[in-house]
Amino acid sequence: ASILAIATIIVTMICVLRLPATVITQFSINGGNVTTMSKPIAIAIPVFICLLGIYFCGSGKDYMKSILISAVGIAVMVVMLIVNS
Repeated sequence: ASILAIATIIVTMICVLRLPATVITQFSINGGNVTTMSKPIAIAIPVFICLLGIYFCGSGKDYMKSILISAVGIAVMVVMLIVNS
């Protein structure tokens, strides 16, 4: 759980520093239908997912599912960084 927490903190800090004020959160292949959110909300949603996974991991619930939940939250933040760079 501590590795997940450290990874979440690092990726969150990178997002805070690198993402623009308005973040593209949904996009299509052809470039149309772009959905945006403000930066605090766009970062808070995947962080909440990560924290949920960390909580379940620490509480002894299904360990692999907990890791997967946190990994999804981290992956969402990484994709946001890639799309918005």
